[in-house]
Amino acid sequence: MEKIMSRPHMQSWTKVKLYEKNSTVSSSYSCDYPLTRTNAKNVWTSNHFAFANLAGHGSETAVYQMGFSSDYFWSGSLCSSISNDYPAIVIADACSTSDTAYKNLGQYFLENGGVGYVGATKVAYGTHGWSGPADGSSQSFDYYFSDAVTSGNYTQGAALQYALAKNYQQNGWYYNKYEIAEWNLWGNPHLGLYYREPEPTATPTHAPMPTATPTPLPTNTPLPTHTPIPTHTPFPTYTPFPTHTPFPTYTSTQTPLPDTPTQKPSNTPIPTSTSQPTNTPPKPTSTPKPPTSTPRPTSTPQPTSTPTQKPSNTPIPTSTPQPTSTPQSPTATPVIPTSTPAPPTSTPDYPMKTPVATPTPYPTQPPAADIVLRIHMPSIYFHPGDMCECLLEINNRGPAEFTDLVLFMVLDVYGEFYCMPGASAFDYYPLYLPPGQTIKEILPRFFWPDNCGEAFNINWFAGITDSRFSKVISNIDSFTFGWAE
Repeated sequence: MEKIMSRPHMQSWTKVKLYEKNSTVSSSYSCDYPLTRTNAKNVWTSNHFAFANLAGHGSETAVYQMGFSSDYFWSGSLCSSISNDYPAIVIADACSTSDTAYKNLGQYFLENGGVGYVGATKVAYGTHGWSGPADGSSQSFDYYFSDAVTSGNYTQGAALQYALAKNYQQNGWYYNKYEIAEWNLWGNPHLGLYYREPEPTATPTHAPMPTATPTPLPTNTPLPTHTPIPTHTPFPTYTPFPTHTPFPTYTSTQTPLPDTPTQKPSNTPIPTSTSQPTNTPPKPTSTPKPPTSTPRPTSTPQPTSTPTQKPSNTPIPTSTPQPTSTPQSPTATPVIPTSTPAPPTSTPDYPMKTPVATPTPYPTQPPAADIVLRIHMPSIYFHPGDMCECLLEINNRGPAEFTDLVLFMVLDVYGEFYCMPGASAFDYYPLYLPPGQTIKEILPRFFWPDNCGEAFNINWFAGITDSRFSKVISNIDSFTFGWAE
């Protein structure tokens, strides 16, 4: 941050610095307050910040001190104490604070106190002894983003893209494909910081001037009194033209003409010659509808008898002897519906089997899945003199307290398995787990020695089971690392 704050455009900013000053890690730079949870909360809630830069160990919901990795100085729960009237753009140079598998710190900031948040989805690789952007890693990315977004020349989205590309151009990433993809932005990418001169207080006094100008205009309202022109409404009285409706009356004279064409429709009496058919209606009056349906098959008057049978079908079921042929076909049709209900009777068997499949035990596992593990190491590639440690972050997200769990922490070295803490073929940690977060030290801090050769794809695995080793009740986390001279 000292490098960022030394930039020319930052000189006019009001800045508050909180650095670690503890027995394990103590910054050589001066600060306004030691970095603690209480100080961080008090400073942020009593001031208004446009930009905030957090750095340390990280989890999905918190950022921790480097010296006391079990002690967070900011978490999602603290965001609710920040006023949304003064939201900030925030970056966290820490692991996992933007992990999309969980409700993460970035999402908490968007709910309270932030309009933008940049963080890593997984491990944010750092460089020990970082002194400037040429040293690379996540610190250089942090530098490029913070410098760009505070300059006022970049939106937060453009600053993110600039920082990712700049660190790539400077060969600042350990794993290009991984690290370029793990940093993301929560918030509107088009938002940014810019400088605005305060509006002069004299401008409000200009308000009376506009109030003076409109008042004379209302005095011109006598012009509206020129409404006598509207009194020129006699033109509307010129409605005698509407009285020119005699032309419509002229149509009345023409109406006799339509009367004469109606005489031509009187030719329709020729259709009235259908009076002869009127002689026929008395005959089919009993069955006007059947003859209309049967006129096509007039060649076969027998169908005319058959329709009589069809209407008679309803009584004929009682006299089954004669229409036995016809009722059988309808009787067959009811048989078919009787067969169709049989398939529905079989279909309920299948839904009945879905509960029988007893996936119900799986729903019982999500409560156990509330225990989430995350392995942390300061780097994935170590050289002589590098600080090294291994910590296991355990998040018990439910309200339950567990007293008899078993933690397995296994180191896989090319197929040889070493179970901690004894580094033997079979060993484990008895575990008491309260609600909330617990940090378990697996390897205490040390400095990587000389003459270790090189190794790649060494893996840690972590998981928690019940005391009988009968089921896994957490996720299985892994971490891959290596070393070289």
